[in-house]
Amino acid sequence: MKKIKYYTSLWNYIYHDEPQSLEEVVAQVRNEGFGVELWPYFFSLKPYRPTLQTRPISIKRGFNDLFDITYREQLQDLFSGVETSWHSRGTGEKPLKISTFQEHAQQIDTAAAIGSSIISVHDIGYTLTNTQVTNNVTVANQVVEYATTRGITLALETGSFEACLKATNKYQV
Repeated sequence: MKKIKYYTSLWNYIYHDEPQSLEEVVAQVRNEGFGVELWPYFFSLKPYRPTLQTRPISIKRGFNDLFDITYREQLQDLFSGVETSWHSRGTGEKPLKISTFQEHAQQIDTAAAIGSSIISVHDIGYTLTNTQVTNNVTVANQVVEYATTRGITLALETGSFEACLKATNKYQV
């Protein structure tokens, strides 16, 4: 019989003030046998204060990004033995938070470095989004190919059914 693996999304911690550090949150989640969906943006790790990049307070204060290479070693240690997935930097906002191959590659490299296998995305550049897929998907092709070589699956989140069909036809999902 197949077992379902449950993940706790760090997105949930955006909506309450967590007294624990990220390390303590991860230990608690690990002890319960859950995996973790990481959200990249945060104000602090002790105490853990994640944020959404589109909130006015985030724009005003500035925030840190777990996808940044400076956090990779810390994340490798912290999430050792914990199943993880990621939510991408972008959430479909316009203009897009990330739109270049290099920006997507940094996300993919960080996810691969800590042993994650999935990044949930709302868009891969301007030509493949959760609501449309255009005929010119050069950047998206590069990103999908690179993710595949790194062992990362890109999950197109909250897409329109038509856009998802067009994306799967282009990428042999």
